[in-house]
Amino acid sequence: MLAWIIEFLSPLFEWSMTTPVSYGDWATSWFHYVTFALIISLAIVFARFYKNKPSHRVYKFVFITAIFMAFFEGLRQLFFVWQSGGTYPWYVFPFQFCSTPIYIGLLIRFVPTKLKENFLLYLGSFSFLGGILVMLLPNDIYISSVFINIQTTFHHGSMLVMGLVSLIRFKNLTVKQFIPAIIIFATFVAIAVAMNSLHNELINEPTFNMFFINPQYGATLPILKDIYPLVPYIVYLMIYVFGFTVLAYFIVAINNSKRLFVKVNKPIQVNA
Repeated sequence: MLAWIIEFLSPLFEWSMTTPVSYGDWATSWFHYVTFALIISLAIVFARFYKNKPSHRVYKFVFITAIFMAFFEGLRQLFFVWQSGGTYPWYVFPFQFCSTPIYIGLLIRFVPTKLKENFLLYLGSFSFLGGILVMLLPNDIYISSVFINIQTTFHHGSMLVMGLVSLIRFKNLTVKQFIPAIIIFATFVAIAVAMNSLHNELINEPTFNMFFINPQYGATLPILKDIYPLVPYIVYLMIYVFGFTVLAYFIVAINNSKRLFVKVNKPIQVNA
């Protein structure tokens, strides 16, 4: 059955293009310019539309968006199985930092209201951070496959859109009120550490590097790769969480200092 599905999708998977680059001339960078402009426009449109909508409408929007993200992620998994000749390439396993909005979005329909609000806080800070960073510096996500370029742009663009929709619903968040988002992120990091350890012990098929923190492969992220050799691994993990937390809260602080768009009638207040 799986082989039939992959064979059916193969014309889509074979569709190729010149690998896009960012910030070059129009001929080489048109894909980045057009998609980034479209994503920013959609983020503003959706954020303005949902800014005063009841919370349940926002939860529904996040849930539906996550369904589409999960669907395209499933197709992405099939693409890499097709590309590898039918074997599963563990390096594409869908549990990276930028995969977390899928799980958050799918769960938001089924958790208590307080946790729903904490999920929105995570999407408006950590998820928004991931989406904007990737769309600002997208070269690593582009390949020669049209399908993958569209899928990854949709995925990270959705992170940006959901993030902005969520972010503007919060007002004057303190560091204490931001703690639930930190806990969610730290929980994902802990799961990634456990998955990396289990894979190294039980499967050990190259490459499996969830959140890019598997000690078997060292560190590859900017700045962190220079810190990694200098400190014990547990200290590196704490620095990893702290660094992303500072950047995520910086986004919240910008929203605190200058409201995006117009006043929200009933901004969400998170109680730590």
